[in-house]
Amino acid sequence: MKKKNSIINLSDKGALQYWSLLGIAIFIIAILWGVAIKVGLVESIDGFRYFFYGHRGSAQDKLGIFITHLGSSYFVIIISILMLGTAAINKIFRNSRGIINITNVATLLIITIISVIGYILLKMVFQRPRPDVILWLVHERGFSYPSGHSMNCMVFYASLMIILLREHINGYIKKLAMVLFPLLIILIGLSRIYVGVHYPTDVIGGWLFGSAILILSWKVALPVISARGKIKRILESRDL
Repeated sequence: MKKKNSIINLSDKGALQYWSLLGIAIFIIAILWGVAIKVGLVESIDGFRYFFYGHRGSAQDKLGIFITHLGSSYFVIIISILMLGTAAINKIFRNSRGIINITNVATLLIITIISVIGYILLKMVFQRPRPDVILWLVHERGFSYPSGHSMNCMVFYASLMIILLREHINGYIKKLAMVLFPLLIILIGLSRIYVGVHYPTDVIGGWLFGSAILILSWKVALPVISARGKIKRILESRDL
């Protein structure tokens, strides 16, 4: 006989195992990708950056710099905090759930911070020098692999898309999110190559690490925490 108090049923456990293995596998691939960069196995891919340098111009430079700032740590964290504050105010003073669930926004902020801390630590591990400073259109500090902006945008904008798809909002907004946010993720990553502060392989690594964080957060950690919370509430109600 199955235990009624089981936190997660068998089908959910199967899904958790799948997503856990996928998230871990992507993280390992990102690590191996960094090792491949270290030993020079993927140098040919980095030659792709000269295509971007050859198409620079005044207007393109301004656009590239603008796009690249959309993936900065300051920008994504500030936007996450503003969203959380707005959701909290709406819930407290208007006694309303609001357009976006406050729990989802809090999750967005937490995993965005995890992404920022994560890429800082990973850069210290791999310690890959950036491209020659003469190529830079923006000033940057620290090492090159993985691209923090690419990692941030994968975590932040993909999370925003997940949140909007889960909410009961206009279908057109959901369709727009499914187009806009993936496009932003791609453009921000490519902008890091364009402004000269990253190699293409850095950007790929950032996307990989970001994808691992995304999967392990939304598909593994959050469902487990949510299930445990439900079981706790059920047990507390029985004690009353």
